[in-house]
Amino acid sequence: PQSNGLAVTAMILGIVSICFGFLAGIPAVIFGFLGKKKAEETGVGSGQALTGIILGAIGILIGIGWLVFWLFVGVAADSASTELEKSINESNKEYNESRSRNGDEADPSHYSITRKKVDVSTYGSVTYSSYIENTSNFDTGFTVTIQCEGNLGDKESYDATAYNLSPGDKDNLYAYFSFAEGNTDVTCTETEVLYGY
Repeated sequence: PQSNGLAVTAMILGIVSICFGFLAGIPAVIFGFLGKKKAEETGVGSGQALTGIILGAIGILIGIGWLVFWLFVGVAADSASTELEKSINESNKEYNESRSRNGDEADPSHYSITRKKVDVSTYGSVTYSSYIENTSNFDTGFTVTIQCEGNLGDKESYDATAYNLSPGDKDNLYAYFSFAEGNTDVTCTETEVLYGY
């Protein structure tokens, strides 16, 4: 019996092109048309050639679909990578600015100290408390030196710290002192406010 090798090859490549896309699809279509031409001469393999052309065309479309998909994934990954890099650079910039500020005297417009309260016990224990608010436009901490003086002349200072406040955030400041018994009136003031972490 007579066979049409071009048509058989087209059909096999067409089947393979479903998995391998246009790499097998393009040859399947080419061999399909050549096999169809030979089938017109010999009368054998017309269906196989047509199957090769159809499956090859489907394989080409699948290949193009995969190509578009991977291009899209690549562009999305590149965009995500760019955003991540930008975010890391901004974080590094904020960290470096924070490090360079750390220990410097804080601008009074960057913080607000409210609700100051001083409690004195009959045994000379003094508790200072207040709130500090970050009124700047960047994250920062504060170290506040609190100096207290009692009516008997006792004087002490303490560094209270508020860590990593975002703009608008508040934190409690506490300081504890031990004065001589008999101090009934103690005045506390914030003598220094420094930027911190």
